[in-house]
Amino acid sequence: MGEPPERLSPKPLNVEAASVIANVQRIHSQYWQCLKPGVVPMQDLRRTDAQRASDMMRKAQQKELEDKFMMLPLYVQREKLAGAFENQVLVTPDLYKANKILLVLHDP
Repeated sequence: MGEPPERLSPKPLNVEAASVIANVQRIHSQYWQCLKPGVVPMQDLRRTDAQRASDMMRKAQQKELEDKFMMLPLYVQREKLAGAFENQVLVTPDLYKANKILLVLHDP
C-alpha cells in the first residue's frame, strides 16, 4: 500500500463519444448547476463541507459492515495514504487473534 499506482495514459476520446458527453452535460446543466462550466470553482468546494459521492458511499459501506459484522476501520500508518484509504481498510475486532486472514481489495 505504500507504492503509488501506475500513471494511466488516457486514451483519446472519439469525436462521437465526446459529442454525446457534451450534449448530456448541456442538457443536465439546466437542472444541475454544478454541471455548468465554471459555476462551482474547486476552491469554493474546499471551503465548504462538500463531500465527494465516492467518499459518501465508502462511509455508508463502512457503516453497514460495522453494523452487520462489527468491522472497524484499520488505520493506515502512512500519513499521505491515510486520507485516501479512510473507510476502505476494514477489519474484524479480533483480527490480532487470527491464524489466517482473508484480504479483499475492491473499488466501489
